[in-house]
Amino acid sequence: MRRFAGLLLAVAVLGAQPARAVFVFTFDENGHGVINVNGGGNQNVVGTLLPDPTQPGNPGALTYIFGPLGGLVGEGDVGIFEDAAHTIRSDGLRFTDANGGLTGGNGDRLIFYSLPGGGDLADTGIPANFTVTSGVTEAANGTFQFVAGTPPNANIYNGTSTPGTPSAVPEPSTVVGAGTAALAGLGFWLRKRRKA
Repeated sequence: MRRFAGLLLAVAVLGAQPARAVFVFTFDENGHGVINVNGGGNQNVVGTLLPDPTQPGNPGALTYIFGPLGGLVGEGDVGIFEDAAHTIRSDGLRFTDANGGLTGGNGDRLIFYSLPGGGDLADTGIPANFTVTSGVTEAANGTFQFVAGTPPNANIYNGTSTPGTPSAVPEPSTVVGAGTAALAGLGFWLRKRRKA
């Protein structure tokens, strides 16, 4: 009887604590996201431009809301750096809630900021009030991983920071190479036409 009472007490105590789902969230700068909660299968999460609750008056930032799918997350800012010394920041992740909380509370959303000008949804710039509480290094292929917590009780964020879209302005050397090839082709075609 004592064991049964002890088991009931343990279940009651565990049930009273807020549940924290362990999940893996994979996402990019254009609103494509997939979440897997406790190994239960993948669910799509679409990121959209929403008003940023941490910056009053800001028209929009790429926001992924995953609270209903995977529980709450700790609030704060995570810097994404291009170098191991964490001196060159290109992106930022902000964990917050609908009221814009940034310290100590539980958030239900991720805002993904990136430097402006690349054409992706996240390319709205990093806010002036962004305070790095943690940082990760971006790999050469543009991917990064942030682990919040201690495995096996951790949430894992696998992000992709795309350097630009295919329609972005090419580097000058690419333009020169393409222009040279086009001129050579035109010259060859004109020469062949004259001979004919």
